[in-house]
Amino acid sequence: KRAGELYGAPLINNEVIDIGVNFEAFSPNIKFGIARAKLGLSDNEKMVFFSRGLNDIYNLDIIIKTVPIVVKTIPNIKYVFCNLRGDLKFKYDRLIQENKCSDYIISVGRLDHFTEMPYYYRDSDVVLSVPSSDSSPLSVYESMACKTPVIISDLPWFKDKFEKDRDLVIVSVKDIEMLANAIIKVLNGECTVDVDSVYEKVFRNINYKTENLKLENLYTRILKNL
Repeated sequence: KRAGELYGAPLINNEVIDIGVNFEAFSPNIKFGIARAKLGLSDNEKMVFFSRGLNDIYNLDIIIKTVPIVVKTIPNIKYVFCNLRGDLKFKYDRLIQENKCSDYIISVGRLDHFTEMPYYYRDSDVVLSVPSSDSSPLSVYESMACKTPVIISDLPWFKDKFEKDRDLVIVSVKDIEMLANAIIKVLNGECTVDVDSVYEKVFRNINYKTENLKLENLYTRILKNL
């Protein structure tokens, strides 16, 4: 919003319009177990999910380095990576081998956003989104819409929308030990997220139906002023 004002946006009646979550696709009512069945995971195995891509900004190397730490406490765990672009093994195979964690990692390649992704968010025990820079991450909102706990890096974007350590688990950027400990605490129930509260916030404030209505109203105002 402040950046828009610098480029000439009005100082009043100025609002940010998010893409918004499609609650018809992403919902806690999604049947549990479909993604797990596809992956061959039992209900007793812990599932950590990452869907942000392979660019360096998303700190996938940091996530991989947490695996040998976490498995010491939680051996029945799988890290599931959805790769929107590129080949996980090609880019990170050496790091995976150095950390001896290939048995705990599953790469599922590209997932269809509406017909597959919701089941992965729903079946996960925790979703990770720990980039070095971020703005308004739809993947985080969609995880919240499925009432799945999310761990994010400590960046400014969330502070006007969510409450730290109630709606989200927050970790420092690129802090391997802190991220590993946060994953362990969430999976062991030592660190809880109020998934009902955060779901209501997303449904109320980041809903694609209301955001699209805002966009339609904006277009109407622009056309009237032409």
